[in-house]
Amino acid sequence: MTLLKSLRMAIAFSRLAVILFISISMSLFTSLAQAQNEGRWYNVEILIFKRLDASIQTQELWRNDLSLSYPDRYRYLRSPKANPKSHLSLLTSDSYVLNRYKNALRRNEKFQILKHMAWSQQMQNEKRSPSIIISGGKQIGNRQELEGYIKIHIARFLHVTSNLWLTEDITSNTDVRWPSLPERPSLANAGRTHAENKRTENDSTVFEELEKQFGIERNSPYPIITLQNRRRMRSNELHYIDHPSMGIMVFMTPLN
Repeated sequence: MTLLKSLRMAIAFSRLAVILFISISMSLFTSLAQAQNEGRWYNVEILIFKRLDASIQTQELWRNDLSLSYPDRYRYLRSPKANPKSHLSLLTSDSYVLNRYKNALRRNEKFQILKHMAWSQQMQNEKRSPSIIISGGKQIGNRQELEGYIKIHIARFLHVTSNLWLTEDITSNTDVRWPSLPERPSLANAGRTHAENKRTENDSTVFEELEKQFGIERNSPYPIITLQNRRRMRSNELHYIDHPSMGIMVFMTPLN
């Protein structure tokens, strides 16, 4: 009986050792793959469009208790340059690969192009990757129809996080209160750390408190629709982020 118990304990210990070995090996493999992927260059292209179907463009479909904000660490894309490996610089239209989709959408009266652009980016892990400020579409008041940001980072795979909001240029029901749009991030503060931007954040908080005390309302008169998504993607594949009111096409190409 004692021998049988010893054998069972030995088998259980062996299984545990195998499981631990597999877990450690997978963890090391994942860490190694992530380390090898960081620093690689990619061309990134996005095509954002809006659906014009009147049946879905009604404010009753969308929540109005929104909390919109920009991240602490962000970047604006710079003007096109000759060198494709220039960190976060826009690419010229001759390098686009999604033109045929854009042309097809333009010919269809059910869609409207909001933004089509491409840039080169050296991929880093999630903590080191900046959010890229996005804006497009027509002018509504002193803002643009499409605003928000997209963040791309790399681990074993590429990951795309989108946080966009679409302002509808229609008269809002007076009984529905929509949140005010966040102030666009300062171009001068782009790329700075959270600590360096702290003073600006404190100023914004003071403004908000004063507005509450004096009863100043900054609510938007227009309905707002949000698209918040996080997706794992592969390079050299067309990826589509769907939404009832808009869509995003993403294509990323590795640079040798």
